[in-house]
Amino acid sequence: MSAESNTPIDIETWIVKTINSCTSIPQFIVARKLINLYYNKISAETELSWSIRNAIKDRLMNEYKSSKSNWIQTNQTKNG
Repeated sequence: MSAESNTPIDIETWIVKTINSCTSIPQFIVARKLINLYYNKISAETELSWSIRNAIKDRLMNEYKSSKSNWIQTNQTKNG
């Protein structure tokens, strides 16, 4: 799976799709690293303000936490 283009919106959409496609804890760990790498990239390569960069990271982290929580609940239900 790859991003459609290099625009921030397309990259963020791709990250969300990647997060939502996780089916194991190791995949969630990699997704978390992806969020950090993207945050570091936009911090180093753009002139976005601190508040905008953090709003982007917060949105991605909320998606990550929600997806991981849903995955855990689903797997707990399946496993008893």
